[in-house]
Amino acid sequence: MVNSCVVVKTSFYGYLNLMIYLDHNATTTIRPEVIDLVTFIMGETGNGSSTHKAGQKASMHIERARDQMAAAVNTRPAQVIFTSCATESMNTILKTFKGERILSSAIEHAAILDCGHAEMEIIPVTSNGIVDLNALEDMVKRDPKPALINIMMVNNETGVIQPVKDAVKIAHDHGCLIHIDAVQALGKLSVDFKDIGADYMSFSAHKIGGPQGVGCFVFAAQKPIRPLLVGGKQEKRQRAGTSNVAGIAGMGLAAELAVKNMDRYDELATWRDEIESRITQSVPETFVNGQNAPRVGNTISLTCPDVTNTVQMMNLDLDQICVSQGSACSSGVAKPSHVLTAMGLSDDYALATLRISMGWNTTRDDANGFIESYTKIINRLRG
Repeated sequence: MVNSCVVVKTSFYGYLNLMIYLDHNATTTIRPEVIDLVTFIMGETGNGSSTHKAGQKASMHIERARDQMAAAVNTRPAQVIFTSCATESMNTILKTFKGERILSSAIEHAAILDCGHAEMEIIPVTSNGIVDLNALEDMVKRDPKPALINIMMVNNETGVIQPVKDAVKIAHDHGCLIHIDAVQALGKLSVDFKDIGADYMSFSAHKIGGPQGVGCFVFAAQKPIRPLLVGGKQEKRQRAGTSNVAGIAGMGLAAELAVKNMDRYDELATWRDEIESRITQSVPETFVNGQNAPRVGNTISLTCPDVTNTVQMMNLDLDQICVSQGSACSSGVAKPSHVLTAMGLSDDYALATLRISMGWNTTRDDANGFIESYTKIINRLRG
């Protein structure tokens, strides 16, 4: 199966192996313009904290990226703090409220749910994977008042878009602060920090065509931040450590390009609908999770009840197709996805679910290739 999406050189065998890559929610392909910029800056020498000319040049790259990131999400550059990843960003925000009552939706990323907060309480979601705003309203009325609420903007497994503006209103009406995980939203739909009105937002570079190992958070003026890393004055004293100049510059450019090319996801939504329609019609009993909710254009959560996702993935991988499970794996043992079980799926159904996620460089051939391969594989496995 020949495809232009990703080319991986396998040096051991000395030949080129062509794959269909449909796991962009895990990490998307870095944009060529970003590679060029990162490579160029890595050829320079300079610490952004140094006051000499080389240091000033490094600092210039960082501040340009801060401007680009701020413009991408409509906030002031002073409110953008760069980190090593979105997980670090989320940990920084949550640990600012250590010892206080925190509410988080049942479908949040592990960076939120596994942050070690004994005080964290879980907000349920509907069968479509949308946070239950009535439950949230009831929970914020209880004493002690929550210090922080966590709601992701787009779920990483289902692509379901959450009603974050409504959640922000509930939070602020009751005097609570709110953090929005916008990792899977930026570049796929408008992310306007001022309009949404959140107190905190987290982002990741490698989900928008930037390099891995870079993230940031945005915080509203006068909102508290307790630095997770201390020992330096970098990032306005909010995050110590020598700045990853090239990576930060890459994130800034990636954010700018992602926002400029958001209409790409309208096209992907058409292909997503076609994939879902053709597979559910040709492969009996398969169904799509969150299909009746608003979703971003690139993500499919597909359940095939009588074939485990491990078997599905193994066979797709043999067909040179990269997708991911709808569940997390720990110590080599597959566990049902907490997102899917929160939506009411049984453990068996959750363990039979794949996530298919397209990206900025996905082609129609990729979509057609997946449909053909998946249909062939499932029909063969079912005998």
